[in-house]
Amino acid sequence: MAEGEAEKRSLSFPLVPHGSDPFPADVDIKPSRDRYVGFYENQYGEQLVFVRERDKESMLYHGDCGWVPLKAEWPQISTLSPTLSPWVSGNTILNEGEVLWLASCLSASNTLMGGGGDGPGPVDRLALELIQRATKRESAEFDRKWSLREVALERWREKHQEPPSYEEYHYAEGAILVALGVNMKQRKPRTGVTKEIRERIESEAGAAVREVQQTSSGGP
Repeated sequence: MAEGEAEKRSLSFPLVPHGSDPFPADVDIKPSRDRYVGFYENQYGEQLVFVRERDKESMLYHGDCGWVPLKAEWPQISTLSPTLSPWVSGNTILNEGEVLWLASCLSASNTLMGGGGDGPGPVDRLALELIQRATKRESAEFDRKWSLREVALERWREKHQEPPSYEEYHYAEGAILVALGVNMKQRKPRTGVTKEIRERIESEAGAAVREVQQTSSGGP
């Protein structure tokens, strides 16, 4: 589209055709008491329409998708193509502006159609989604490291001809947790663990962690 045409464009009736796909004529996009309609145009000139009628599913029409009717679902963290955008509605990839707009439409139309108006707003819900996803990811990473701790500790113990003392075992476990990044600081050594022993254990623990990490990642 030429620059002059782009400057004259506005989000109004009729909607701008995208390629050879005009907006479907059988879809009523006139707001009413029983119909919530939202419009959006992103930075690329792609238009989106949200329609929710009383007692019906919310629908999303995206010009870049040929105006095909899509179920308007609450934005979720993407597992489809995280390199393009972290958010999707169903299988529709959304950018940041589209996510905020869709979340606002879903929230506002829910209140209009008699849904609950209390509780977190759209931005709070999106933030909560990010926090929950990050928490799950961190929890999974912690579980992975904790299981490696068991393997590394066993590997460290196997390399000793004489069974290590309880104090040495306790210090080695702490050193392994530090090497894995689970703990930031080493445990305070117990009586009998000299500086020389501590340095030896820390070196052995680091080697054991590198070994099990290589094995778990499929390395040589």
